[in-house]
Amino acid sequence: MDHKAFFLKFWDKEATATREVIARVPQDRSDYRADPKARTAREIAWLMVHEETVLADGLEKSRLKWIEAPPPASMPEILDAYDRQHEAATTKLKALDAAKWESRVPFIWGGQEVMNETAYDMAWGFLLDQIHHRGQLSTYLRPMGAKVPQQQLALTPGEKVLSIAHPGMFEGLLPHLRWEVIKAGGIDLGVIDVMPEPVPEGWDVALLQKAERAARQHYKAMLRDVDAAIMMPGATPAHAAYAAMQDWLKEGRGRTVHFHWIENGSAYPLPGQPLPLRPVIDARYQRALLETDYRALAETQEQFATALRGQDVRVTSSSGTDLRFRIGDRPVNRQDGNASAARTNGARILIDREVELPAGVIRVAPLEETIEGTIAFPPSQWDGRSVEGLIVRFAKGRVADVRATTGREAVEAEMTRAGEAGTSFREFALGFNPLLAVPDREPWIPYYGYGAGVVRLSLGDNSELGGTGRRRLRALELLHGPHGCRWRDRVGEEWQIDGAVAILSDRPRGRWCMANDRSMDTGASGRHGSPYV
Repeated sequence: MDHKAFFLKFWDKEATATREVIARVPQDRSDYRADPKARTAREIAWLMVHEETVLADGLEKSRLKWIEAPPPASMPEILDAYDRQHEAATTKLKALDAAKWESRVPFIWGGQEVMNETAYDMAWGFLLDQIHHRGQLSTYLRPMGAKVPQQQLALTPGEKVLSIAHPGMFEGLLPHLRWEVIKAGGIDLGVIDVMPEPVPEGWDVALLQKAERAARQHYKAMLRDVDAAIMMPGATPAHAAYAAMQDWLKEGRGRTVHFHWIENGSAYPLPGQPLPLRPVIDARYQRALLETDYRALAETQEQFATALRGQDVRVTSSSGTDLRFRIGDRPVNRQDGNASAARTNGARILIDREVELPAGVIRVAPLEETIEGTIAFPPSQWDGRSVEGLIVRFAKGRVADVRATTGREAVEAEMTRAGEAGTSFREFALGFNPLLAVPDREPWIPYYGYGAGVVRLSLGDNSELGGTGRRRLRALELLHGPHGCRWRDRVGEEWQIDGAVAILSDRPRGRWCMANDRSMDTGASGRHGSPYV
């Protein structure tokens, strides 16, 4: 690969991330700046656009000259300019011959020649500078969205709010979150840092676990009067403060907002498809956080949850999945972003008090005795080994049979090691957020499958969902299991509520899901189109 081809490969690859970040800057906060002397978000976005134009024009003319250009008045104008100018710049760069790429090009700034490098070196310098500013702009997005958790918590004056965080993760966002709590009249209790991970090599893990257990009891006493907590990325139930807050939730006190984000492993690749660059994932999550229509999301989820009651549910796919169950009076957890006290005071299960942002999924543990049928898996790994042609049959909620073209022993070994939970059906989940849907191009699964049309079926303990399982055993999640066992199915064209709920797939590649603008047929009520279905 020559210099030109090598550079253009990365030029094209980075463009996706650059556009995503520019597109996520909210117009109403585009004048935000991290420091009084810093550029605004709108100015940084425009700088990234302008750099490409200067580079392409300069290399074409064999002389780069930087001339400041005022940014357009709005973010939509900047994004439109990027789309037009990036395409034009790419055309010019591709048209340069090898001699041009090897020739030296002067760079004029303020009337002075400040650099004289080969076109190839100059191009890389501009691209890397653009990536630098993209990262800078990414850090702006988080503070610009700091108001969202406070809005979702619907704080009332005097409510006490604590943040639990992992050192080094999202530290720049924490002051803004705390300020939003204060502005809302809440009492900011500060931040508890968990033990940074990974811990240094040689530390006694057993001793650390013992210390966490001891600290948990003391934290519980400390957190008794906390009304709400914000769980930041990197903090998990394995940490004492987090677990102590959960203890109060289980006793019917308090509520939490969770930001698992990227740090807690929420993005999953599809077989044969690499995950996108981190800025693309980060920008997708921030867009979902800032732009979700939470009211419409809640209405659609409630409609679907109501439709499930008293019906037989059937999940099928063209690859062989055919699973039936009923939910009876089991609680349906709706992750619609509502973390208000009014909402969580009616909680029936633990996760009703644990509200995740971004939002988007409904979750339910079906009645175990009603779960019958099969799940067909794509090629996957179990017990560290490749498995193909896997079909698992369930009877009364338990694994009754395992068949596979190759690797059946590996599946059985992993299930056995997980104990009773490893052979028990855990939950049905369906995503509704169109801003987290699986992309058509370069597909991947955003945020645990909370996107519109993503179906999640999993094995494991279902006690947190109101099921009968009570053993604290490792769950084998078909979406994000510890050994990469993943399953997704495209949701088909309609939900039929006429004595049965059918989630059907008529697509030939029925494993991954993205279902925008589908429809719900509610029988007597008629047909209701929805962007979340």
